[in-house]
Formats: sequence, C-alpha cells, structure tokens
Amino acid sequence: YMVKDNSGNNNQIPEFNEPLTVDLTYNNFGNSDAVNAVSTISTNDLYVTLPVNSYTWPLIASNGSASATDALTIQVNDYIPDMHNAYFTITTQADTSIFSSGFGITIYAPKLVNGTVTLDDVTSGNGNGQIDPGETIYFSVPTTNQGHCASTEVTTQLFVFGDYVTSNSPATTIGPLAPGETGNSTFSISVSPDAPNGSTFSVYITATAGAYNSVSSLSPAVGPQYEDFETGNFQKYNWRMRGSK
Repeated sequence: YMVKDNSGNNNQIPEFNEPLTVDLTYNNFGNSDAVNAVSTISTNDLYVTLPVNSYTWPLIASNGSASATDALTIQVNDYIPDMHNAYFTITTQADTSIFSSGFGITIYAPKLVNGTVTLDDVTSGNGNGQIDPGETIYFSVPTTNQGHCASTEVTTQLFVFGDYVTSNSPATTIGPLAPGETGNSTFSISVSPDAPNGSTFSVYITATAGAYNSVSSLSPAVGPQYEDFETGNFQKYNWRMRGSK
C-alpha cells in the first residue's frame, strides 16, 4: 500500500483535516485468476473516517499482480492530536479465500501552547510593579506551535471578569504558525479608579486555530500584596530560604 495526500497539501505527510488516498498492489501466487476480489479497509480510530472503504478488483491474474491508484480514501478530522498513530486493517476476499493485513500511519497536527504572561504597568501606569486603581495594564503572551504541522490562522483574545476592570482590546490575529514558530500578542485592560485594594479579577487569554487552542488564566489583585501565610506553605511568593531548618 501507499498513503498519499495529493488532494491535500501534497507534501506526502499525513496531516490534520486532510483527505488521504491509498494505492494498493496485490500479487496472485495462485494458479487461478482472482476475479472481482474485494478489498475493504477498516479502523476503530475515532479521529478518521473512511469515505471510500472498498475496492473491487476486476482481475488479478494467476501468478501475476495488479495495482490500483487511489483505491481507498481516508479523511483525517480537524481536531486530531499531533503525532497521533492511526491503525487500519485491509481485508481482501477472493472467492472463499480471505487475506488481511494491517498498517499504521502517524498524523501530524498543530499544538498551540501559550507561554508566560507578562504584565506592564510602566507604559500607562506608575511602574511600581503592581496593579493600582486607575491604571491601564498591558498583558503580553507568546504563543508557540509545538506541533509538527503548520497551523491555520491563529486568533488570540483576552477576556476579563471583574467589577472594576474592562478590556480595551479586540481579538487579534498573529497569522499561521509553522512548527516551532512563536507569535506574540499584547492586550490592555483599564482598572477603575474606584477599585478597592485587594479586589481580584479573572483574566483569560486564548489562542485559537480551528479546533486547536491554548488558554492562559490569571487571578490578579489590585494594590499591594501581602503574605498572610494562609496557604500553609511558602509558595505564594518567591521566598528565599536560609539555614538548615
């Protein structure tokens, strides 16, 4: 067999959302011709479908061979995980004889991963490193395609939920990302001058390309932050420890 993606991007690599075709070649080592033999492909994989799952051979001559181009088709869905291994069985029945063989293919897809979100209160704030009432805060986040296939157009967006904050930024596009490529997005929010110190809000930054996405979430607070030791450990802040106990 040979699996091809001529109807996809034709790079001969199985990828997400691609139609694939299967070429078949059979050898008949018997002393009788195989007439109207039927080859059928099957799979239990949930990430693919089989639009054309059978092929009828008009003739495979005795002690001869026959080939069929694009005999079977496989449709890869648009949300398959990167590096997913899909397995198939091809069963051929000629008269009362049945022959089966299996094969697997590795399918590539994008994998979007948001990196560390950074906050900027210098551009439109007082630059003291904290979120204060009345400031405009900028959030920047890198998005990397850690998959083995180029993505479609990546759209990023910031969502903010809280009583004293509003988003200033619409959704933005950072283009398709090749494997290993990173795009950067920057958004801003406004904090009400009436926001009380200690009030918290939720921020979500999404990166989406078709069915593939990554979500970053933060729960920042307004005003200075204090260690209250209510966490039961020293993980709330980046404490530096000294001593042996």
